[in-house]
Amino acid sequence: MSRDQLSIASDADDEQLAAAVDALVAAFAADPGWSVLLPDMRTRRSVLTAALSGLVADGAHRDSLLVALVDGGVVGAAIAWRPGYHPSPFRNPRYVIAAATILRAARLATVGLWRRWHAMRTADPRGEPHWHLAVLGVRPEAQHRGVGRALLGAFLERVDNARGATYLETSRPELVAWYGAVGFGVRQRLTLPGDTTAWTMWRSTSSAAPDAAPHLSPDEEVADRESKGERDWRQPLNGGGGRTIIG
Repeated sequence: MSRDQLSIASDADDEQLAAAVDALVAAFAADPGWSVLLPDMRTRRSVLTAALSGLVADGAHRDSLLVALVDGGVVGAAIAWRPGYHPSPFRNPRYVIAAATILRAARLATVGLWRRWHAMRTADPRGEPHWHLAVLGVRPEAQHRGVGRALLGAFLERVDNARGATYLETSRPELVAWYGAVGFGVRQRLTLPGDTTAWTMWRSTSSAAPDAAPHLSPDEEVADRESKGERDWRQPLNGGGGRTIIG
C-alpha cells in the first residue's frame, strides 16, 4: 500500500468545492464561538454550511481558496482575501443566498450572529493594507498531522512573495500560540456575544519567521516535529505507506 499523499491545490472542481465546505463545517462545528450562539448541532451545521458555502464559492472565484487533499480527497481548506477586498452580505449574491438560509435556520440567534459579524468586521484594520486569512480549517480526523501547517505555509509563501501583511481572527485560545509560532502577534482581544472571546492577530512582512514550520521542506518538517516529540505528519492516516507531496 502507498502512504497517504498530502497536496495543497489552489484550484478545485465543483465536487472538491463541495467537499471543502463539508471539511470546514466539520472543522468549525465545535468552535466555542459558534457553539454558544447555536447550541443545537443541527442548526449550527445548517448555519455553518450556508455561511461557508458562500465563502468557498467567493474564494474560488477570486483565486483566494486553497484546499488540502489526502490521496485526492479534500480534508481541509483556507480562504484568504487579498488586500482591499472585503466581502459584504449585501453586495454579493453568493452571500445574499447564504444570509437568507442563515436567517431561516438561526431564528432567535440571528441578533447574536449579527453582533458577532459586526464585531469582527469593525476590528478589521481596513486602513492598513493586508491579506485577511478569513478561514482555515481541517477535518477533525485529519488534524494534528500537519495538514493545517501545510495550508498555512502555502498561504504565507504567497503573502511573503508579495511582501504583504496578514490579519486573522480566532476564537480558539490554543491557536494563538500556533499562529504566533509563524510571526503573528495578538492585536486585540474581543468579547463576542455569548461571553466568548476572540483574538485578532497581525503578521507584518518583517515578522516572517524564517525557521517556522510551514517554510520547512517536508524532510525538515519531519525532523522538527520529531525533535519536539510529535508524530511525523507524513505517516498514514489509514496505515498505508508511500510518500507525501506538497504542491
